[in-house]
Amino acid sequence: MIVQIAAAGGARVCAEGVEQVADLEQVRSAGVALVQGYLLGRPGREWTRGVLTPTA
Repeated sequence: MIVQIAAAGGARVCAEGVEQVADLEQVRSAGVALVQGYLLGRPGREWTRGVLTPTA
């Protein structure tokens, strides 16, 4: 239901905490297109990957 409400408003939903294949299958079946979590990759500092530059 949240995915449909978001879509009606022109927004997208991102599922966080996807850690197992079963989690991914469940959010995909709900229509969620964006996911993040340990299943896809461990968190890291963005500037170590060249995305951001530290300011301090």
